[in-house]
Amino acid sequence: MDTASARVLAKLYVGDRQGATEAAAGQALDVFAAAAIDDDDQLQRVLSSDPEAVRARTGDGFTALHLAAFFGTASGVRTLLAHGADASSVANNAMAVTPLHSAAAHGDIEIVTALLEAGSPINAQQSGGYTALHAAAMQGNVAMVRILMAHGSDPVLADDLGSTAQDYAIRSGHVELASLLRQ
Repeated sequence: MDTASARVLAKLYVGDRQGATEAAAGQALDVFAAAAIDDDDQLQRVLSSDPEAVRARTGDGFTALHLAAFFGTASGVRTLLAHGADASSVANNAMAVTPLHSAAAHGDIEIVTALLEAGSPINAQQSGGYTALHAAAMQGNVAMVRILMAHGSDPVLADDLGSTAQDYAIRSGHVELASLLRQ
């Protein structure tokens, strides 16, 4: 990963989108930073010049699709999927997340929907048995819970400690959502 791209990602990881945008200005970015910062022009150029970049992994095991999903860049997700990104890819690290887990963690319904339409496995469990539905329930994101459930998410699927999405909703104080999950 080049220095400019590393700076962009470092800023994004600490929640400094403005700093990441400034670090990206005028820089040639790699597939990861272009996808994460939502620079679709650069992302298109990288993928056109190196179609295999869509399958590349960061040093910590993520694909550009994982990063676009986590940082909430819907156009990056759409571009990567159009270029053949694998919506079911699992990060090569201890977290073992899919892009769907990343999108659910970010809380982005548009990206979750795009990934589901691209075949992301709805009940995939990351490390600890955690699912996208668990994330949506913990956040109290009713719209996302409804979308996940409509696509076949299993509300009684438990994590490694035996907690279901309903349990996450209750612990997070989302009582009405817990009731929806009980149905």
